[in-house]
Amino acid sequence: MARVSTGPDESLLLAGVEHVFRVAYRLTGNRADAEDLAQDVCEAALRKAPELATAQDCRRWLLRVLYNRFVDRKRHDRRSPLVAEDEGVEGSADAALAADALDPEELAAQSDAERALGRAWARLEPAQQMLLMLRAEGHELDEIARITDLDKPALSSRLHRARSSLAKYLEDEQSAQLLRAGGERR
Repeated sequence: MARVSTGPDESLLLAGVEHVFRVAYRLTGNRADAEDLAQDVCEAALRKAPELATAQDCRRWLLRVLYNRFVDRKRHDRRSPLVAEDEGVEGSADAALAADALDPEELAAQSDAERALGRAWARLEPAQQMLLMLRAEGHELDEIARITDLDKPALSSRLHRARSSLAKYLEDEQSAQLLRAGGERR
């Protein structure tokens, strides 16, 4: 008896899940949280897979689930008193690999900049983080609009606000660093 396929095959789901993990890792900053988030998306995908007609539908749907789960988790974490504040900001494998090529002064400056960016990123709303991450991953505005179920003018406005907020938070971080450096010199 021949098997009738009503949706994408497993290889298409697997490719989509790899992309989901990459986005989740960039959003969370650590492997354990990214794996948890990707696992939630995979569980949903297993239930929904037969209904997804094409690879494009599958990938878009996976990213929409990731978007919703990420925003929900961040909202929950902000209400929970047991969440560590700077979790995921430091200690990435990418930073460890790059450290080998830098001298100590460059490494210190890079570490300070990474921590400042991490703190600024953490101040963004979860939805802003996700929009910026999807854009950084190379998704076109039309695709992000379908993933987030926003019309293009609303999406453009939210992306602009997210970029502006990140720029402001980075300026705040830079000002705070200058104040700390001035206090240390005394």
